[in-house]
Amino acid sequence: MTELQRIFLQWPAAIRRVGTIVTSFGDNIPFNDYMVNGKLLLLLRPTPDAHGVRRVIVNMDNVLALKFEDAIDAERFTVMGFQRPENCVSAGV
Repeated sequence: MTELQRIFLQWPAAIRRVGTIVTSFGDNIPFNDYMVNGKLLLLLRPTPDAHGVRRVIVNMDNVLALKFEDAIDAERFTVMGFQRPENCVSAGV
């Protein structure tokens, strides 16, 4: 399991499921909810794209980045496994 897969599978309830993914194809896909099936990610778009598409299925291997719409305090990301660099050194990461 990749780190991005883990983030989507263990998304904390305290953080809204709203954001944009960047794919290896160069696409930016906004979403306001999602579902997971193994390595597949079903993104539910808030508005249709230029082709009228509201739902997109992407292989997790093609997700390069995850952007958050909300201004979220950095400390809230600790539940996703993030930690400050000084904590990584002392933990041997």
